Amino acid sequence: PAGLAVNVTYNGSKDLPVDAGTYEVRAIIDDLVFSGFGIAVLEIGPATATVSFDLDSLSQPINALTGATATTDPAGLNVEIFYGDVTSLPSKIGSVLARAVVNEPNWVGSVTSTFKVTEATQEVTPFALPAFTMAGAPLNVGLAATASSGLPVTFSVSSGDATVSGNLLTVTQPGDIVVVASQAGDDFYAPAEATFTVTVGGQGVPQAAPVLTVVGVSGGNIELSISGSAGATVSVMSSDTLAGGGSFSDAGTVTLDGSGNGSISLPAGGGAGYFKAANQ
Repeated sequence: PAGLAVNVTYNGSKDLPVDAGTYEVRAIIDDLVFSGFGIAVLEIGPATATVSFDLDSLSQPINALTGATATTDPAGLNVEIFYGDVTSLPSKIGSVLARAVVNEPNWVGSVTSTFKVTEATQEVTPFALPAFTMAGAPLNVGLAATASSGLPVTFSVSSGDATVSGNLLTVTQPGDIVVVASQAGDDFYAPAEATFTVTVGGQGVPQAAPVLTVVGVSGGNIELSISGSAGATVSVMSSDTLAGGGSFSDAGTVTLDGSGNGSISLPAGGGAGYFKAANQ
């Protein structure tokens, strides 16, 4: 009959279960006149949590991998993150399926996304240069910069009256010459660049004067390129001291072609490091 007192136990305990799992439930009548009992199974399933990846953590450079991170609602649940089928971080550049799974006895939940491993980051550091002074002739300045990756750096002129060949900057007019030092990257490193300014004062190259550029060293000789008026005869002078700070001596003459171009090759062993050109 209804209303009899009943003692209920869960796996032998009178305490209500609080964790997910399977429990044997025994209900035993507690009465002086009536007796009886019943047995059943109680299943408590885990609650469902919401899992979200931190979006900023889903793309990382290969030289600074820390792994993806995720948050849960309710907050603070333990989460295990898989990359493909393993929990170890990827070791190659590319994309892999990432899965964040709640690892708690009373909670379930998961989320998937793409984890991207990008090229390693690098930094380009130019060497500091002092201010320079021109004296009516092109000024040649050696440029230098290093990349943290150890890869070679190239240079280009962003603004200013100057050109660059290799690491040699040739300035024709005073002012601020903005130079870009670039590293193009490779299969492991991402590209990087740094911008710096070369400050040049003094007197620039006259507009009618020939322009001389040091091309480089070839076969033991210093190769110079000269441009100016077509057919003009140009005197080339050299010095082993700073341009404008010492005397120049004759190094030879060049007759420019119909396009106003010419060149001259000078011995590299003469000690000269500075050159200028003038119309005869």
